[in-house]
Amino acid sequence: MKKKNVCRFLVLSTLATIGMPAVFAEATETTQEVVEIELQDNLLEGFDFYLPEEEKNSDLNPEETAVRGFLTRTDVDDVRAGEGNRPRADFIDVSSHNGNISVADYQKMMAYGVTGVIVKATEGTSYRNPNAGSQVNNALQAGLKVSVYHYAHYTSGEAANAEAEYFANYVAELGLPKTVNMVDDIEEGVMKNANLNPTTAAFTSRLNQLGYNNVYYYTSLSWLNQSSYSGPFSVDQFGAKNIWVAQYPYQPDASMNWNNGNAAWQWSSRYYVDGIAHSFDISIDYTGLFSNGVSAEAEGSVYRAYNPNNGGHLYTLNKIEHNIAINQGWHDEKVAFKAADASNGVPVYRVYNPNSGEHFLTKDANEYNHLGSLGWRQEGISFHSASGNGGKEVYRVYNPNDKSAGSHHYTNSKAEVDWLVGQGWRYEQVAFRCAD
Repeated sequence: MKKKNVCRFLVLSTLATIGMPAVFAEATETTQEVVEIELQDNLLEGFDFYLPEEEKNSDLNPEETAVRGFLTRTDVDDVRAGEGNRPRADFIDVSSHNGNISVADYQKMMAYGVTGVIVKATEGTSYRNPNAGSQVNNALQAGLKVSVYHYAHYTSGEAANAEAEYFANYVAELGLPKTVNMVDDIEEGVMKNANLNPTTAAFTSRLNQLGYNNVYYYTSLSWLNQSSYSGPFSVDQFGAKNIWVAQYPYQPDASMNWNNGNAAWQWSSRYYVDGIAHSFDISIDYTGLFSNGVSAEAEGSVYRAYNPNNGGHLYTLNKIEHNIAINQGWHDEKVAFKAADASNGVPVYRVYNPNSGEHFLTKDANEYNHLGSLGWRQEGISFHSASGNGGKEVYRVYNPNDKSAGSHHYTNSKAEVDWLVGQGWRYEQVAFRCAD
């Protein structure tokens, strides 16, 4: 007899109505329950992700929000900011469900590379996010790039025009410029029909007439007519690079760059930051539309900051993270060296010792994981080293008499290495190689 798998699922609605196999029919219509189901080996073949198109996020129909019309595995990862081996965390999106987000909360996220936020402004023609004002203003104070979105319900051109006007009016009241990114959130089930493209075109056209020309679209992968999907939303008509796609792998890792032909990819709804109780939706930005990435002219610059309190150094590609450290009293030591191109470089990982405050860099994945097992916080890929013998050496030296955050130092200056060795430091190795 063929061995069966037993999997646990979170069942939040009647699955028979969405065409799932009868084996799932134990679910009830109003009860959230976890059921154990025996599955044939091939039943979930290929199910390494789920598509959140049926996860209602409506504020106008909160009872539907609580009842998701999709099967969600309970073993989907919670993602902790700063974990190693995760996709890049470029921007979050928020709604009233996230409540008030302080400047300090946003700055906590920025320390992990988040540099943008998309705030829900409106829904339909009768709902305004009551937290939008503070969410927008605090994000701007923190230095994040702010975009806004509208949760759509339209099924006719007339309704699309009315929703566009409602959205634009509130965005203007929020004090945002007409150059702000305006995102059309397309996920309400009633819209999934043959009228979706002409009504969305009407919504876009009306926003353009009102002076808002940066219009983009959010939807689940299964709504698109791309890849192996034949959804109703026309990628050719609206442009792949204008579409932000939702697709959630159960175990997201850094090797994934799914939907990289689109503007952005929302890869989890379970992103947690230490000190903030609730989770966030998190996305990777492939085009720079929704985040403050490193500017083109500064691409590859690794900035160095010095902490006068513990002697530690911070090395980062993220100019925002560097600026936050400077604002907190670190000394600005400008650009330390140039990182290699990520497309053909070798990852350099960063770990943080919560006891000493030291940031340690290594391109050795085994060393990175070993330090993580000892309690160091794994902060993922910091930048990339030139591969092989390319580029210029960056040396690592160690002070055996110093157990503080400043016990290791990295420099591409051989003269600085020689001087430090003369002061009792120990030369360790070429840590990685910077660009010429």
